[in-house]
Amino acid sequence: MDASQTINFSKRRPSEDSRQYAYRTIREAILLFVLEPGVRLSEPELASWLSVSRTPVHDALERLEREKLTVSGSAPGFYVRRISADQIHDAIWLMDLFTTEVIHAFFTERVATQKIEILQFMLKETERAVRTRNARSELRITSNFFTQMYTFGGSFDYLWNALQKENYDLIRLLYLTFQEEEPSVKLLQSMSDMTGALIRRDDDAACQAERAAFSVLTEEIAVLQKKYPDYFDGGTDFGKKAQQA
Repeated sequence: MDASQTINFSKRRPSEDSRQYAYRTIREAILLFVLEPGVRLSEPELASWLSVSRTPVHDALERLEREKLTVSGSAPGFYVRRISADQIHDAIWLMDLFTTEVIHAFFTERVATQKIEILQFMLKETERAVRTRNARSELRITSNFFTQMYTFGGSFDYLWNALQKENYDLIRLLYLTFQEEEPSVKLLQSMSDMTGALIRRDDDAACQAERAAFSVLTEEIAVLQKKYPDYFDGGTDFGKKAQQA
């Protein structure tokens, strides 16, 4: 972290205490690459920028370490954990497995067409985000899309929420993916094809479109590793990165 640069964090919510605020804002800053992978995190600077004491900041960094977003380095203190390609591959495999089961549940549960059409409305919002190159909105709406889809498929939204919490690297990959227009358009098209197939009650086509969506993400891993080598495991050493910051 560069001491000469102040990071603008989101405002504190009325319902938040200092610990909740520190955790939410630092986590958000990591997921949205305001705090980049490999960067050393200065507790005094974070506390100053958030207008809180160092204790809630330290507690937040420890909690984020348990969630695999920060890591203790060879030098004292915490660093933003780099992205693990292996963990993303595992996460996509699980998402593929669970989403296929959710798609099948749409047919066994006889989900009403009106509910599925809600997904189409969400896709229109996603299309606007893609068109305006708003990666943050794209990430939020895509997450809401799958949360809603898993809910309609039989109250499996807890599975989607668990997948996200256990796979923050996948969320960071999604955010980087949404920085690029071509994979964003491909992913949107696959999600649209899947939703259309669900409305038509075409099980096979829905599963095929779902697999195409996750194939886009799988292909992006190698592309993004090449474009952002320091963001992924195997980049510059933590200590060296900190000296360069």
